[in-house]
Formats: sequence, structure tokens, C-alpha cells
Amino acid sequence: RVYQAYNEEIARAAVERQTFVAPWNPERMTWIKPSAAWMGYRSGWGGKDRNQARVLAIDLHREGFDWLLATARLAAGQPRGRRSEVVVQWDPERGLGGEAGERAWTQA
Repeated sequence: RVYQAYNEEIARAAVERQTFVAPWNPERMTWIKPSAAWMGYRSGWGGKDRNQARVLAIDLHREGFDWLLATARLAAGQPRGRRSEVVVQWDPERGLGGEAGERAWTQA
């Protein structure tokens, strides 16, 4: 399970259909996070802006998640990797109050 933040329209359509449909755009870059608390923190608990108002829990097949990581490149400012449409970045874990944890998590 991973988490993504979306605007109300995208989230409503995805929840109703249980899959991503318009107005969702597969060409738009978005980050997935493995931690609900971290996604909540990064989206300002749904109040950061209208494009991050709803956080969705998304179940991925393990094979799909493994493929994302295997084909990914590291984000700018991190050691260089291959060219890819999938970008991985390490950030500190976050607690419910926003405090940085001791471990780092990946976001893709």
C-alpha cells in the first residue's frame, strides 16, 4: 500500500470507480509515499493546497512496486543514476506531529 494526494475531483472519481479515470492524467508527475503519516505531513494534512486535499491509499501488486524501484532513477541532488520516468528520493520519516524520525523513507 502506498499513498498519494490529489484534488477533490480526481479523488472522488477514483474512489467511485476504484481505479484512476479522468480527470486523472497519467502523464502528470506525482509522488507516492509508503507512509500515511508522511503523506499527511507532506500534503499539510489536506490543507496545503487544493491539489493535495485528499490522500488516497493505493494498493499495488508487489511486482508493480518492485518494477517502479528497479527502473527508477535518483532525484536531482542525490547520486546520479539512470534515465527514467520514475524518480526515487529519500526523505526522513515523519511522525504525526511532523517531527523527523530516525529512518529515511523512499518516495517514488
